[in-house]
Amino acid sequence: IQSKTDHTIDSLNEPWSCNNDNEETTKNRLFKEIEIVKDGIGTFTVAYTCDNRVFYGIQDEQARVNINYVSKDVIKNLIDSVAALNPTMTVGNSGDIAAHIKDWIDPDKNGQHDDYSGEGYPRKGAIFDSVDELLLVKGVDQSLLDNIRDYITVYADGKINVNTVPLPVLEALGVSPENARTIIAE
Repeated sequence: IQSKTDHTIDSLNEPWSCNNDNEETTKNRLFKEIEIVKDGIGTFTVAYTCDNRVFYGIQDEQARVNINYVSKDVIKNLIDSVAALNPTMTVGNSGDIAAHIKDWIDPDKNGQHDDYSGEGYPRKGAIFDSVDELLLVKGVDQSLLDNIRDYITVYADGKINVNTVPLPVLEALGVSPENARTIIAE
């Protein structure tokens, strides 16, 4: 973990994130109520939610698990971690869902794969182009996607930035809940 004053590594305490509770930063958020045209005719805000909090700014894609490059165990762990934090979330067998996700992108044309002919489309056999493509995978429904969306990506290079990572991602990577909370608190 890098020092919060070392800006060679991104952290959520920098202006691009605008998420600390510093009074000066709160007054001058870079991404909140930005004027579209002069004279206050309109504004827009760049915001997102994560862990039931609203953040103003852009997101660090390296704080998320890239579903194209991680193992099915990491995907399973992520689903389980998010489900543990959300008692209303219902999910099927997370191990089976993770296997279906990895099978969807497996480029091997031979061997046994999930059959999607009943759905009217073939198994892709290539990496995901968007997170929403998960909805084509067996076992993934809108509810599951909505619950894991804040923790997954298809854009990052697979490295995780521990300075911006949320708890479920650390747990998915095998960090104990206690150690994950300690890392995030730093």
